Amino acid sequence: MTKHAPTLLDARHAGGFRVWLRFSDGLSGEIDLGEELWGPVFEPLRSEAEFAKLRVAPELATIVWPNGADFSPDWLHHRLTEASLVLSGQPCPASGVWASIDDPSRTVTISRGDVMPPLNGRSTCWRRHNARAAA
Repeated sequence: MTKHAPTLLDARHAGGFRVWLRFSDGLSGEIDLGEELWGPVFEPLRSEAEFAKLRVAPELATIVWPNGADFSPDWLHHRLTEASLVLSGQPCPASGVWASIDDPSRTVTISRGDVMPPLNGRSTCWRRHNARAAA
């Protein structure tokens, strides 16, 4: 049986060049696309007013803009997955509740920019608590 990629269900402009995404596998959160806005189709989106015009195109299962720009839904899912995992000692990418990969019952509430803490004095990997409903 072939495993299908998760479908993008919802997306919203989250300020600046950030976008909040929700996928069918329960993965949700924000990613910053500012560094990706280069080349002829993406240059107009370097205006926050134009970037904010994003919408979900159900027929493509991704976000699109009126000028025809879009991103691969698989790439967006990959980027969001990466943004949902952070090691102890790194700055927190988004405020919220984070769970340890080593012990998912151990959660901490961290503000964006604060340093991710160790768990029991050891470095650990943290996952956004709401990043994947099945985790």
